[in-house]
Amino acid sequence: MKKAISPDLIRKYIGGACTPEEVEAVHQWYVAFENEPDPIIDLETKAQLELKMRMLGQIRSNIQAFGSERRNKRAKIMLYNWIGSAAAVLFVMLGLIFYKSDFKRRHQERATGIIRDSNEVVIDNQSHTILKHVLSDGSTIWLSPLARIEYKKGFNLQIRKVMMTGEAFFEVTKDKNRPFVIYGGGVITKVWGTSFSIATGKGATATQVAVLTGKVSVKVEALDGEELMLLPNQKAVYLKADHELSKNSITSSESVNMWKKEDISFDNIPVTEIIKVLNTKFGVNITVGDGALSHYMLKADFTGQSLPEVLLMMEKSLNITYTIDQKNIVLHQKISK
Repeated sequence: MKKAISPDLIRKYIGGACTPEEVEAVHQWYVAFENEPDPIIDLETKAQLELKMRMLGQIRSNIQAFGSERRNKRAKIMLYNWIGSAAAVLFVMLGLIFYKSDFKRRHQERATGIIRDSNEVVIDNQSHTILKHVLSDGSTIWLSPLARIEYKKGFNLQIRKVMMTGEAFFEVTKDKNRPFVIYGGGVITKVWGTSFSIATGKGATATQVAVLTGKVSVKVEALDGEELMLLPNQKAVYLKADHELSKNSITSSESVNMWKKEDISFDNIPVTEIIKVLNTKFGVNITVGDGALSHYMLKADFTGQSLPEVLLMMEKSLNITYTIDQKNIVLHQKISK
């Protein structure tokens, strides 16, 4: 059993009032619970989140100090499991914390063209990476570059309606009283709780809806035809010129497979080797755009994560970025401003 620590000391640490000895005690305590139950479960949510943010900052400070002292040696980036959960889960949670902060929101809105008024939200992803957006009902939309969504803030009591163009992946929270309906690319896609992708866009000759989990219905917006039901690993393709809607199976070579949840873990593995594993698991082509990244090593548990989730966590922990074009992904060092 690891040595216990008091919530009062944690709050003191969050407030920056600890002595150097107390700071070291908190750091040792934090990483000691890798395989034990959550020791801060009794802290209020705000305090838990503040503690995690401070610990991530400490990890990054250690990484920067290590790099300045050992420029000619391999940089080892360690992602520690925290308190009985995978390290991947920690960084997912931290990603949400940063997303909800005022600074992050303002920065992201400038970069992606988010427009907000009293009733409507418009998100236009003008970046070269996949943008994660969480709706008020808990549903998540991952927007590919140049994708755009529009919806009424808070939805309404009868329906959750989203307008879209481009390509996006949806993870919809179940709500038996309010269907989730997407209008885009000439088709109407209705879901109740599932994960799927929609690919359309300006000038596109076809719209594709591909389902990974759950069940969705698709129909042509301009026609009164019947809905086409899709089950997991099925897709609907709408040919706009012919007003033709057909159903097929998802093949192993399609880009939607990057959204499948996989169990992957690495223990001090070079990034170059990690890339080989990710390419094989998700059927993509990841390359390194900066030679320095080849020397990074990673310890992380990505259990139950899709490729975009893995990239998001690597982006935050290694301070890198990437560009994506369909299945081609290039990793870059993030330039400090």
